[in-house]
Amino acid sequence: MRLLSGAAHFYRCYECADGEEIAVGAIEPQFYAELLEKLNAPKELLDGQNDPENWSGAADKLADLFKTKSAAEWSAILDGSDACSAPVLSLDDAFEHPHVRARDIYKKVDGTWHTSPAPRFARTPGKIRGTHADGASIITRWNS
Repeated sequence: MRLLSGAAHFYRCYECADGEEIAVGAIEPQFYAELLEKLNAPKELLDGQNDPENWSGAADKLADLFKTKSAAEWSAILDGSDACSAPVLSLDDAFEHPHVRARDIYKKVDGTWHTSPAPRFARTPGKIRGTHADGASIITRWNS
């Protein structure tokens, strides 16, 4: 069925008017219906969601629709809904995303982003080490 390969119109990325992309993962019917409602998409797209025969044509319609607004505009429309979508972020933007910041997933140490230690234990917290070496010097050290 190739559901998760990008073939399904409800599980793929779409380019927006500004060249940025929105990722869509509205697999379940209620989330797909919410996505279509938020996009103000044609009602006929509700029919035959899981029929692969419909995927190509539906993808074309959604692609045309997503190109009518910027990724920021679509994000504002879709954010906080059950439409199962998110902007595709650059790595730099991902570090500053509210969800990432709220979970303290990355820390900037000495001007470089690092993944926060995991798992996190109250009595034995992890710490970021080795911030003064670049990848090439670490590999050289490992090989010696």
